[in-house]
Amino acid sequence: MKIQKRVVVIVALMLLAALLVACNQTTGKVSGVMGTVTVTTNPTGVMVVLTPKEGGNVVSLGETPVLNRLVSPGRYALTLQKEGYQTFIMGVDVKAEEPLEVSYELNALSQNELEGK
Repeated sequence: MKIQKRVVVIVALMLLAALLVACNQTTGKVSGVMGTVTVTTNPTGVMVVLTPKEGGNVVSLGETPVLNRLVSPGRYALTLQKEGYQTFIMGVDVKAEEPLEVSYELNALSQNELEGK
């Protein structure tokens, strides 16, 4: 009889703990603190780098296409770079909960530029 009561109490406590954990679940969405950045280019495979205007760590987003990457809000210099193409740099403002989308077509280097003339 004593063992049955202990089992009932233990099961009730486990159910209560599971209920508390379930009530504390989140959606996994970061709200209000990060911005999203999407960068597409022609050609693809272009390296994307964000350099903070106010100091801080340079953020490499990898090669295009870059889709919905989470980035801290702020002002950045966005650099697009690929061998054989002119490097492109522009200023961007990443804002919390406002997607930033950049689409750009890189210009191929001329033969003289490739040869360093």
